[in-house]
Amino acid sequence: MTNSRPHRVLGYQQVLLQPVAVIASPKRELTAAEKLFFAPFLSAGLKDSSAAQFKWLPVILTERDGITDYCGLVNGKNNYGGYTALSAFTPT
Repeated sequence: MTNSRPHRVLGYQQVLLQPVAVIASPKRELTAAEKLFFAPFLSAGLKDSSAAQFKWLPVILTERDGITDYCGLVNGKNNYGGYTALSAFTPT
């Protein structure tokens, strides 16, 4: 049974996380430059953007008209200073 609960994504959008058959697809890790580029945008909507914690997932290398799909998880602090929970992100 799959978990089809919606999860909060930055910008208060909702996304439905579904299992994807990408096990055999080639992958690569994000470069340091890619992480530095995305981090400020992904943490901008958080209470304490300097305390954002990221879990960067590998980039799946598929041919889609030159488009690269990125995804990962971000954790931010709440009003009480505690971390909330990891939330999925997919920068577009």
